[in-house]
Amino acid sequence: MATVTKPIIDFDHHSFEYTKNWEAQVRELHAMDFPLAWTEAHGGYWVLGSWAECKRAAEDWETFSSDNDITHERRGGKGASIPQRAYALMLSESDPPFSNARRKIEIPFFMPRRCGATKRRSTSSSTMQLRESAGATRRIS
Repeated sequence: MATVTKPIIDFDHHSFEYTKNWEAQVRELHAMDFPLAWTEAHGGYWVLGSWAECKRAAEDWETFSSDNDITHERRGGKGASIPQRAYALMLSESDPPFSNARRKIEIPFFMPRRCGATKRRSTSSSTMQLRESAGATRRIS
């Protein structure tokens, strides 16, 4: 049986080097001869090297879990944040069926009609605050 080795790269998206040269590093990732590679940064994680692999990962939650299973009650996932957070971000760090049930609760708040009402309330509130801070006698242009 052939032994498969994982390609290892020096990659840390939290490093100062990355903040200075992120565009060049991303170009290198996209030019890799392999679809994913391993980095030892932050305890180790897989780095996807192409948009096609990112799409595949986003659509395959069973292989590429987002679950942040801190208490090891499920499959022991480390979540979507690197390094792992000490708490789970409920919707973005959960997998079906929990995420499906959670989305059904939250979706109505993000519907266009609801977002428009929230935006109007926020704009109205901000305008009132500006008026109060400027004084009731001055007009805000």
